[in-house]
Amino acid sequence: MAVMDVKQLIPASKMDMYDVVNPKGEDLGQVQNFMVDPDTGRVAFIVVAFGGVLGLTDKWIAIPMEVLDWDYDARHFIMDVPRSTLERAPGLDKNKWPEEFNLDWMESVYACFGCEPYWTRGARWVLRGAGGMETLIVSAAWLKGHHIKNQAGDDIGMIDDLIIDLQTGYMTFAVANLTAYEGLKGRKVAIPIEAFMVGANSDAVTMSMEREKLESAPVYDSEHLRGDYASVGTVYAYYGYSPYWDNRKIWRRRGTTTYSTEPAMAYRPDLYSVSDLIGDPVRDSMGKDLGKMDDLMIDLQSGYLASAILARAGAAGTGDKYYPLPLEVLSFDPAKKMFYLSVDQATVDEAPAFEKDRLPKIDRQGLVDVYAAYGYTPYWKESKVLKA
Repeated sequence: MAVMDVKQLIPASKMDMYDVVNPKGEDLGQVQNFMVDPDTGRVAFIVVAFGGVLGLTDKWIAIPMEVLDWDYDARHFIMDVPRSTLERAPGLDKNKWPEEFNLDWMESVYACFGCEPYWTRGARWVLRGAGGMETLIVSAAWLKGHHIKNQAGDDIGMIDDLIIDLQTGYMTFAVANLTAYEGLKGRKVAIPIEAFMVGANSDAVTMSMEREKLESAPVYDSEHLRGDYASVGTVYAYYGYSPYWDNRKIWRRRGTTTYSTEPAMAYRPDLYSVSDLIGDPVRDSMGKDLGKMDDLMIDLQSGYLASAILARAGAAGTGDKYYPLPLEVLSFDPAKKMFYLSVDQATVDEAPAFEKDRLPKIDRQGLVDVYAAYGYTPYWKESKVLKA
């Protein structure tokens, strides 16, 4: 049985009574409150009112937990931070907080004290079926072949394939095989990805759609996938959705700020079946072979391709390592059936990697450090390059 070190535990019954001192034991200020992140159960920061030997008259400052050491015996915090750091730290108006802070403000707090924000440390990959978090991003390999249930919980078919537009990184529609309906068995229909739901605490893929709607649904034709662009618009129109290319936000995915003024159907998506993409080779900017495309991560909330998954062979006996890749660093050569990266091998080597059994579900927060490693902001924020 593990033994807990009680000296690492901080009594919270009188959390606003703790003093903060420097390593010499000189008074710096007093804790006003602990701010807890309910999603993680972690202390986001501690609010300290400074005064004492520093002479920072009644200044309230948010301090990351990492900056403070807890002295169990003396029941106070010890902080060794230069006065200059505290002087430039974002202050809190004690008459307005906590309404005034947000995630951007918290990032500035952590940056001021030279700490990495706790919400960006390590991709939070979770096991299939693990609950306790909102699951918005799923593996294409997990989704493909998954059974579809209606709202009553009845099995109505399965997802046979997924179709992606690599020009925008948008997952356009799923190919559903309606195996459960008499008279429709074996029919493959195209359904927009927006129509599917995956519960945060369930592996069930559900769809709220009556049989009558599916009976006349557009049939998927793999032979004409890349030539019949108009059929994609037909699929969206049938289910009452606007075509994804009407969404101006998708045009910023690759960093462009322009938007075509041509009619919607003039847009020509670059469509591929996920089955045709998985397993294709991947090379870096120098043409060096890195591995193969193992999987694609789909953000079911936005319909975006959240990341691609590169599988690279590990050292002898260690197995493959799996690297999430932002769409922004990928290009695809359909003639050679090969992916190319705009970065070199060294960049990939330093980027986050994980073991295969940690897929297939993640959350958006788990991708923050992935995008940062390649110099991009996450796709759900305004797309821009962070590195020159």
